[in-house]
Amino acid sequence: MQTAMQTIYKFSGQEPEFQAEGEVVYSVFGDRGRLTQEKRLISKGPFVVARKGRLWKIRITNLDCEDPFFEEMGFDGMAIYKLHQYDEEILRQRLGDSKNRISASGRIFPCSHLLGMAGELLFPVWLAFCSSDYFSTRRDERIVSPGFLLETFSRRPVPLHVLMPAKWKWEGHAFVSRIDWFSEGKELGFSDSGGVEIQSYPPPFDRGGFLYGSFETTKWTEFSGMKLPGGFRLDVFAPNQMQLHPDPTQGELCKTWSLEATVNAVGPLKNFFCLPELTRVTSMTDGRFRDDRYPGGSLRYESHAWLTEEAIEAKNKKFGVICEKQIPQD
Repeated sequence: MQTAMQTIYKFSGQEPEFQAEGEVVYSVFGDRGRLTQEKRLISKGPFVVARKGRLWKIRITNLDCEDPFFEEMGFDGMAIYKLHQYDEEILRQRLGDSKNRISASGRIFPCSHLLGMAGELLFPVWLAFCSSDYFSTRRDERIVSPGFLLETFSRRPVPLHVLMPAKWKWEGHAFVSRIDWFSEGKELGFSDSGGVEIQSYPPPFDRGGFLYGSFETTKWTEFSGMKLPGGFRLDVFAPNQMQLHPDPTQGELCKTWSLEATVNAVGPLKNFFCLPELTRVTSMTDGRFRDDRYPGGSLRYESHAWLTEEAIEAKNKKFGVICEKQIPQD
């Protein structure tokens, strides 16, 4: 496995520029504590990822649920913009017309790397195609993990991501081939007051050190002189809480969820723009500004467009809203 201190992030003298299309299959597994876990398919759908140097955009469509939606996320070199949008026509058929219904939500993350909590479908696609810039800046062996930290569940701020010890491998080209994350004995849990907090696993898992997640590029393809992922998977594990192991001092792991992806086509960019397109009024959660009036502490508003920091500051000044500008996350 490579470490963060080795300089291996080179694209043979050229910046990556491509568009890839494929399909993701997301599955969860049976209850923790079962010796035999049943695999349950949750969703599958097409994805498109486009990249131009440091800039990128990912789109995944979920058609397997009662209310079909798509998620799109893009990076403009400064922040990540995420759009979650439902099919308005299907909502109208199911729920009737409503002038007050908002069927799109947006989020802005002041960072350059995708957060595990930002979407279990998007995260592995980002790892496969868009994470090289993030890895090139790591100064240690702690990286963003597939952990779920949903700060919207809590009225107190919690970290937007969990950094975990990890090792990764590149095999001489510019896209990651394998990542293993190792738990430090803690997970996300709920406090007695209903807030979200970091809690220790029960013994013996509180010692940590066990495999928390594993990402692997399972197939490779070539385009324009570059070797790109042709298939990949992410598996996430958790302790067996029923302690079925014969030796109570030992622990067993259960797979909790996984994502498998197949790349069907890779080609040149087509009308690339890194921000998701907003086509309707969108409910925004803007992590670039802190506002304690809202759960999670991020500024919230409705908008037809992605607003710049200058536009937000001018608007806040006009209406007397005091918000603290956030420092971009490492």
